[in-house]
Amino acid sequence: MVSARDGLPRVGLPHIVRGKYTTPHAAVCKELISHYPLGPDGRLTKVARKVSIMLRNLRIDELSSTQPFLSPTVSGTAKVAKRNTVAFTDALDMAVKAGKATLVAENLHPREVDALFVSHTTSWRSPGIGVALCKALELRPDVSLTELGNAACAGGGLGLVHAFQYLKAFPDRTVLVVVTEKLTTAIHRKSTLEPMEKVYGGLFSDTAIACIVSTSRRPGLVIEHADEYLVPESEDRYCGTLADVGIRFVSDDQAPFVAREVMPVIRDKLRAHGRRTPDWLVLHPGSHMILDKMAIGLGIDPDENGMTRASHQSVLTGNKGGAAVLDVIRLKYASPPEPGMEGLLLGLGPGVRVPYAFCRWSDGR
Repeated sequence: MVSARDGLPRVGLPHIVRGKYTTPHAAVCKELISHYPLGPDGRLTKVARKVSIMLRNLRIDELSSTQPFLSPTVSGTAKVAKRNTVAFTDALDMAVKAGKATLVAENLHPREVDALFVSHTTSWRSPGIGVALCKALELRPDVSLTELGNAACAGGGLGLVHAFQYLKAFPDRTVLVVVTEKLTTAIHRKSTLEPMEKVYGGLFSDTAIACIVSTSRRPGLVIEHADEYLVPESEDRYCGTLADVGIRFVSDDQAPFVAREVMPVIRDKLRAHGRRTPDWLVLHPGSHMILDKMAIGLGIDPDENGMTRASHQSVLTGNKGGAAVLDVIRLKYASPPEPGMEGLLLGLGPGVRVPYAFCRWSDGR
């Protein structure tokens, strides 16, 4: 790692670990629809037909899971205790692999990490996954550990916001950000009258991702300002609850329109900081539809081969929850903007919490 520091937090190349089982989305859709009993006429019920259409409209290629898709803790009938144990174990395994890969790539010894920000929502245990991760990565006993235990899809963005604020206070330190989620634990083999709950089962992938944030000069993404916004009266837009079958992820009828509530605020914040329309984007890839609405809300062409290309590319392998924003950054490194170009990073998660960052792409000087 380059040792010279200039006080500006820089995000290194994220390293991703996916669930080891890959299922074509067509097979996922077929399985999820099979959870609904046929109607008296031997055909799909109205709800099942609606779910089928919504699943296919997701335009996803494949999903990854840490367990086989038809296993008890994915599309099976395992109850909350078993699902929780498997989710914790699998998420920790992915996090360790992502964290170690990041440290090796950055040529960092574990004891050089000063702070760990880890986001994980899909299991519960006390002490949390952060303590287990510190042990597995052999971080120092005095490492500053912050666990984002219910950030869900906002986790990656919030991790970067916290890293930015931490480095503003301690510019000579090094931060490791990790997000790990076994989102397929939210799939249950039961019919539901709420179509979106089943559709989310056809959207989520199991993923861990990690990156280093520090003020060391290096080419790549520089964060110039970062903060978060909480959409008023939006607790029910997206929410996770616990039931006897495990985690349930649901949303209200206003969830598809959340961009209308968020993007005007972000435009105002851009203007308040003297920023023009961004030259490049890192948007939370919740779905192709949400990405289009976010781009339009910024006054940007939603062309999937344009400024939102990396986000659309990420969602082809599923919504990765809190890891998704970091995955888009990873893809940006593969096809980076020109040095000096201004960018916008925007997360989105239950709350509705909106972590955001005004960025610039650097050539390392």
